[in-house]
Amino acid sequence: MKKILTFIAIALSASAFALTASAEDYELNYAVKEDGTAVITGSNYAAGGELVIPAEIEGYTVSEIGEYAFVNQAGISTVTLPDTVKIIGNSAFNGCKRLESINFSEGLAEIQKYSFSNCSYLKEITIPDSVTDIGIEAFSDCYYIQKVTIGDGLKEISESTFRGCSYLTDVTLGENVREIGSNAFSNTALKTIYIPASVTNIRSYAFYSTGYFDVNYSGAETQWRKIDIAYGNSELENAEIKYMRNAEGKIDNTVLRKNIFVVLTYIVIAAVILVPGIVLAARKNNTCKGCGAPREEDALFCGKCGTKY
Repeated sequence: MKKILTFIAIALSASAFALTASAEDYELNYAVKEDGTAVITGSNYAAGGELVIPAEIEGYTVSEIGEYAFVNQAGISTVTLPDTVKIIGNSAFNGCKRLESINFSEGLAEIQKYSFSNCSYLKEITIPDSVTDIGIEAFSDCYYIQKVTIGDGLKEISESTFRGCSYLTDVTLGENVREIGSNAFSNTALKTIYIPASVTNIRSYAFYSTGYFDVNYSGAETQWRKIDIAYGNSELENAEIKYMRNAEGKIDNTVLRKNIFVVLTYIVIAAVILVPGIVLAARKNNTCKGCGAPREEDALFCGKCGTKY
């Protein structure tokens, strides 16, 4: 095991609940893997603030955040990862109660199980296209997450991935997701979810206890009916499904036509209200406001009374 002072993090209290830290050195622990890259195994600095993982440490490329590396470090408010990091290990940030944002790297491939469970203050999650695997309960019980966007690299939403995210209302799944695992979105507050036509299986209780929500489905109704939806998904079965394609598989322009109609309606209304005023103003400009005499072409002053147009 090796240790190194890698960077300075200045952490200021962002809220009444955040821990305050003055300028301090993060002392990161790391180990060298068989492939010659480094895995971050922890830190001796627990005061909190912004945690920026370096791309290189003592000449070794940082490729992984090890399991339990920052577990229960309640003071961390922001995590930023370099493109070199490929793996976030089991429970790496589990229990970081004040963690509010994560800047995932474009090179990230794997987020292992429980990685961010119980990170209560997270507000929004965007998973890059590079991620191909997210483990079970990776973001479970992150109560205040409101919006989740999944990249196109993921094929499966694992079991209980977002279970217990009580404030989660808006979800967008990537275009290659094929399966939504058991309890994946159970006990959330879903309002809208985008589901791609690539989905073929929705496991038991995936949408249990979510309340009423809308589904924007990229396929046609005939495709939706072929999805294997397991038991315990009555909320999904009662959801309003908005199909984006017609029976022939072509994009349904119903919504587009509605939008065009609304725009045209506003244009007509604007014309009715504004055009008369514009015409009236033009007419007023063509007569003298002083005496009412017709304006001579390009004249700046009235030839009859001398009033400026």
